[in-house]
Amino acid sequence: MERLKNLKMLLTILFIAAAGSLFLYDGKRTSDIQWQTAEETASETECLDMTPEENTDKAETESACAEPEMIYVYICGHVRQPDVYSLAAGTRLYEAIEAAGGAADDADLQQLNLADQLTDGQRIYVPAEGETAADPEYTEDEESNGLVNINTATAEQLQTLPGIGQAKANAIVAYRENNGNFSSIEDLRKVPGIKEGVFGQVQSLICVN
Repeated sequence: MERLKNLKMLLTILFIAAAGSLFLYDGKRTSDIQWQTAEETASETECLDMTPEENTDKAETESACAEPEMIYVYICGHVRQPDVYSLAAGTRLYEAIEAAGGAADDADLQQLNLADQLTDGQRIYVPAEGETAADPEYTEDEESNGLVNINTATAEQLQTLPGIGQAKANAIVAYRENNGNFSSIEDLRKVPGIKEGVFGQVQSLICVN
């Protein structure tokens, strides 16, 4: 009988211990759920409490992280590296000239509005001192197609073409004076110094009549 009594007492103790552990676990779980719910409520309240100005600032910040829009402009005339450049939308004229290596020593920047905002597909001509701001390449006869006539263009006008510097421009003029006008744009390859790479850059920008 004594042994049975001790066994009942042991079972009672184990039952009480198990019940206590279960109570403590359930209490902790309830506390965690309440804490998580409180955090979510606070987060939602914070979002609802944001002013329109704060929402706008957040949208502007996200927009600033987006990839900037690009435009393409052709910078020619009296700059050090005339070419087509890819620039960020909103670029100013002075920034485009800097991208082209800066103005040449004989450039006359006083005729230009360096604060102009550029647009996609724009063509910019930087004049030399003594020239007018109007692009000499665009005469009334050629304005419709915008091409450089290699039979009539001066050395300065030829230098507005990509890949054509002063030496190549002088060589074209000298060849024309010695051999007569070019009969086709392909004849430009006969000029010393005009190789396939250079011709490939200018062939869509030139004409012979």
